[in-house]
Amino acid sequence: MSGVDRDRGDLSDRLSGLADTGGHGFEPSVADRMSPLPGGNYWPLLLAWSDLRGGTGRLRRPSIRQVSPHPARYTRTGCPHQGERSSIDRMADTVALLSRALSQMTTVLEQIHTDTLDAPTPCREWNVRELLRHVVRQNLRNFTASARGDTPDWSATPPELGDNWVEDYRHGAHTLLEIWRAADLDQQVPVAGGAQAPLRSRTDHQITELCVHAWDLTRAAQQSISLDEGIADHALAWSRQMLQPEFRGEGKAFGEEMPVPADASAYERLAGWLGRDPYWQPPGTRD
Repeated sequence: MSGVDRDRGDLSDRLSGLADTGGHGFEPSVADRMSPLPGGNYWPLLLAWSDLRGGTGRLRRPSIRQVSPHPARYTRTGCPHQGERSSIDRMADTVALLSRALSQMTTVLEQIHTDTLDAPTPCREWNVRELLRHVVRQNLRNFTASARGDTPDWSATPPELGDNWVEDYRHGAHTLLEIWRAADLDQQVPVAGGAQAPLRSRTDHQITELCVHAWDLTRAAQQSISLDEGIADHALAWSRQMLQPEFRGEGKAFGEEMPVPADASAYERLAGWLGRDPYWQPPGTRD
């Protein structure tokens, strides 16, 4: 989230919010008045508004043609290049994608050393310790509530990180996945304006959040982990339809899209689309 003031931290609210505001009745003009929740979190607002696009109370999904097993490549306008592959339309697969995202985050957490906890991250004003606290103590708690069909309170202060955060994350991720596997994905849950959307729409937010913060932590801790491009492709396709122009700009939830070259990875494209510096490095490490 480097490079824009909105990147102070909590990506989850920004993604989760617009789906999980519990029917508090936002109007489209809310984009002009949005202020971040604690940690700079706008996702809950963005999700709820996006769920209501088109006035149907249901999430509109892009039509993405599956023609090849090759990773998706996107233009600056959000249109996929010929030859890409995306599972955004195959909703039955989203729990499997979430499982991959949770597993990837576990791998990232296992390789974070305690001597990096005070290091800066691409999430503005959050160091590694604070980002871990968000991922382990806040995200898992709220993701679990969302999976159960409840409306999580993103403004609630998360518990301290503690010393057993890797094991705690493993346990929480396992519980979350079991809830999703047993869930009725067609269950209708409340969104803004008193409308409803299928429970399955909340998995996409969670996948995106996990992808972005996995990238944040590997950058901050200077890890050499090869991240799963497939789930980042999914996150990018979903966030491209969700993040509308009215949420970008000075004083808005997101900064402008950061340009990336044609051969950029899915994670670089995702970071750039969300207004972050796709090539962020810890201070003093740039060439």
